[in-house]
Amino acid sequence: MALELGPCQVKYGIAIRGTAWEALTVYGLGVSRVITNTTSLLAIVTTAGTSDASAPVLSGKVVGDTITDGTVTWTVVSTGLTDLGKTQGGVTLRISDESVDLKSDQYGTAAEDTIITGTTCEVEANFAEISFDLISKVLHQSTFGVSGVLGENNVGTSLLADDMELQLIKYVDGAPSAVLVDKMTLPLASPIGKLELTYDSDNQRVLPTTFKCFPKSISANWGVNTGATAKTVTYFFGDETAVA
Repeated sequence: MALELGPCQVKYGIAIRGTAWEALTVYGLGVSRVITNTTSLLAIVTTAGTSDASAPVLSGKVVGDTITDGTVTWTVVSTGLTDLGKTQGGVTLRISDESVDLKSDQYGTAAEDTIITGTTCEVEANFAEISFDLISKVLHQSTFGVSGVLGENNVGTSLLADDMELQLIKYVDGAPSAVLVDKMTLPLASPIGKLELTYDSDNQRVLPTTFKCFPKSISANWGVNTGATAKTVTYFFGDETAVA
């Protein structure tokens, strides 16, 4: 199965998802919560304590900022997924099942059954807006602000360590669609970059990227009722808040 998505918005990062913040609650070190006050963000406790009677002010907060909330100090983990910018040549989502045929001497060479042994899910995109931030994400490196990218040896790096999510939203009438059928979510994905920059007068420079998508245990959303037995999800089409 291969879906040629054409023009679409590609968003990537740590999703704002999880248990909601509550007032006048004791929070221990390392606990994460979704805090909402006009906007929403995901934060983790870096100083344990008791939350205030009302949600803290979130305006202007970015990743890494701290938030004072009663006697609790939160550190912002995510303000939402980031739009990775324009693409050139479309975006392709590939989903393929791998299988093994089961046979017996009694039935000869014909398969008596076929067992699915795994599902491979990948997204390919060529990014047309090349920036230090994008290069660092794709190549799993760090930036010097807006000044450059540090290409360190990252042998042994786990692609799952950052726990990132990928969303693909089809463009309709020149803008990302608000129709749920046009949205695809890959809850655990990581890029594999192949940086090839050609400097000539005939070729547009793009950053070709393949996102490898992995299964993730989901205990809420994506068709799973909160508190129900978790499901292992690699991809989801449509409204992620829908439950079975």
